[in-house]
Amino acid sequence: LGMGNPDLPTPQSVVDKLCEAVQDPRTHRYSSSKGIPGLRKAQAAYYARRFNVKLNPDTQVVATLGSKEGFANMAQA
Repeated sequence: LGMGNPDLPTPQSVVDKLCEAVQDPRTHRYSSSKGIPGLRKAQAAYYARRFNVKLNPDTQVVATLGSKEGFANMAQA
């Protein structure tokens, strides 16, 4: 549940995409507290394919910054 310390360099393609993303004004604000809608839909689709579990991405899927935030959110629910 702690922060990792990568021992490999970041791939150049990732660095390039990051540089591209910071130029987009839509990224200059906080995202939805539930997470990006497309990401939640993709997570629900993955669970349907992988585990045969149907999830509603609007009410049953949330993206967090990590496990600590997820546990804190569950405790406050």
